[in-house]
Amino acid sequence: MRAGVLGCLMVALAATAALAKDPSPDSVKGLYLATDFPALTIRAGEQATLPFGESLALIWPQATGLIAGCIGLFTIAYVAFQRQEARA
Repeated sequence: MRAGVLGCLMVALAATAALAKDPSPDSVKGLYLATDFPALTIRAGEQATLPFGESLALIWPQATGLIAGCIGLFTIAYVAFQRQEARA
């Protein structure tokens, strides 16, 4: 289990590094191939849904980034608010 999570993290980091080096549409298309999910290679015309685990594996970087961004912005706003002088 732990090795699988570390493997997913390493793939995500490698994909992020590759995208940072070359953000062209061709490199973005290659990110899905780097994850090696068999369900992503669906043939044209075939309508199939991804299993829940694979769907979660695809969206977890965006979901965690969104949550972390909200927490970070809230923290900055809260600290700025607390540093304001209270005038009663």
